Amino acid sequence: MRNKLFAASIGLAGLLTAQQALAVPFSSFDPRSFAMGGAGVASGTSSNAVFFNPALLAAASQDDDFSFELLVGARAADPENFVDAVDAFAANNSMQGFSDAITGYTFSQNPTTLAAVTSAAAQLTADLQSLSQKAVQLEGNAAFVVGVPSETFGLSVYGNAWVVGGSVADVTAADIAAIDAVVTTLPAIPADPTGTLTSSVSVRFATITEAGIAIASNVNGLAIGITPKHVKVTTNDFKFVGSEIDTATIDTDIGEVSDTNFNVDIGVAVDYGNGWKVGAAVKNALAQEYTTILGNTITIDPMARVGLMHETSWSTIALDVDVTENDPGGFDTKTQYAALGIEFDIFDTAQMRFGMRHNMSDTPYEADTLSAGIGVSPFGIHLDLSVAGNNDEVGGALQLGFSF
Repeated sequence: MRNKLFAASIGLAGLLTAQQALAVPFSSFDPRSFAMGGAGVASGTSSNAVFFNPALLAAASQDDDFSFELLVGARAADPENFVDAVDAFAANNSMQGFSDAITGYTFSQNPTTLAAVTSAAAQLTADLQSLSQKAVQLEGNAAFVVGVPSETFGLSVYGNAWVVGGSVADVTAADIAAIDAVVTTLPAIPADPTGTLTSSVSVRFATITEAGIAIASNVNGLAIGITPKHVKVTTNDFKFVGSEIDTATIDTDIGEVSDTNFNVDIGVAVDYGNGWKVGAAVKNALAQEYTTILGNTITIDPMARVGLMHETSWSTIALDVDVTENDPGGFDTKTQYAALGIEFDIFDTAQMRFGMRHNMSDTPYEADTLSAGIGVSPFGIHLDLSVAGNNDEVGGALQLGFSF
């Protein structure tokens, strides 16, 4: 009976792979799962089940108790040193320098001012090309969770605010040609092209605020959970073109659009005994589409994941695999994660955690991310800290909780 029901749940998750996915990654900033490579669909506890699989509220370990949690986390990915390139562009002030050199040559045509135009053109071309098609991705999260696990009727109430987005530069071939044309025009007096350049820097991010109640129950050994939630999505979208790049400022009141809707997460879990547990979950089961003020679309489509866990009195090993491939909310690469993690529990007082996350999608960036974390939990109070990163990204998470 359990095998048939679980197979059916996997089949339901598998149907989602046929859909075009544009979604944020299936992940959480709770430090326990963050340190374990992001695994949690089968290994979650009452403190983080709402982020991974609500069914775990009815399939929790016997040690799981009432919990109240506060957590924060952040991640930044800058695989092509976009931030350094922007800082260098601003410091060099090469666009204004090129315009000033043309003006100087116009009023004083001599070898010195001619050389200044040639030098400024080369500097501007180099600075623009250093920005071309580079992107940076940022994420931040803050949440609270109240969890009450029970096989009869598990319950969790939560609020979650998550910001995801980034920036990317688009340098056009026409702009490079226009700058080169100034040099080839010399020694004739050239026209200043800086006022008509079309290269741009785009900044786009979304703030996703959720409030929901997860409920779960165990039916004939199969834990089933659902999380109905109210979702508010605020998008901010900006595009700075040509000379605006030098003076770009972000005013969220101008580039902001908000929308609210209802969504739902669903999940199942089965405890096979001897420490083995499996789970499957679908987040954001109702596809939603949001249009930014510039007409770009951010779509949150269903995300499906399956997980396997083995637990002893002193260790937990967990493996999660994304069924769906998910596109980013900002300018990041696509993701389809496999996450592997392990936790060592020392007398229910201290925990050490390690993990690895692998992106199975075709990505130009580093596919593997390593993670680690610690936890201390004396007298029903626990503090958890984790970090994760590779050569392209870095992130961290912190959580303070109470359980009794």
